[in-house]
Amino acid sequence: MSCSGGGYVLLGLLAAVTAGGRWVSVLGMARAGWLAFHELGGDLSRLAHIPTSGPDPLSVASVLLDGMDVVVVDGEVDAPPSRTRALIARVRRHDSVLIVTNSGLVRPDLEIRSRTAGYVGLSAGGGRVRAVDIDVQVIDRVGRRAVTPLRLGGAGDQRLAWTNRAAAAADAAATSSNWTRTG
Repeated sequence: MSCSGGGYVLLGLLAAVTAGGRWVSVLGMARAGWLAFHELGGDLSRLAHIPTSGPDPLSVASVLLDGMDVVVVDGEVDAPPSRTRALIARVRRHDSVLIVTNSGLVRPDLEIRSRTAGYVGLSAGGGRVRAVDIDVQVIDRVGRRAVTPLRLGGAGDQRLAWTNRAAAAADAAATSSNWTRTG
């Protein structure tokens, strides 16, 4: 699997995996927002973060696949096809998931691309960010594409939550129509 673009989507995926009781390891991503991971519901006790994996991250990933459910490899990694096939065989044998942040390593079964589409809460010269709008595109091995507009915003109790942007806009319109101006 490949995941590129802003780190929001990847952190959300990893948070969901650890919240479900699974183990995750991340190679690289030295500047990842682990507070956001926690606020998305992730379990930090089920996360192994290795900020620098040395000169051969594929060897480290191969070892981690023996005991982890999901392994993320961040950064540029080039490998000959024979080594890539061996790594993919190990992923399948252990029923694990390998996520790369660049699609140069292997042709992924699933590719997730995201981009920030905007921010909610800012106005001309002021305000605060209440939510981030993100466009997420998913491409399968065959090339079929699906695009979903998402909003990542506060959910109370120092948590973040994903919503479909169209549904969030409809809720906001319904809420604002309940307000009447007086005076």
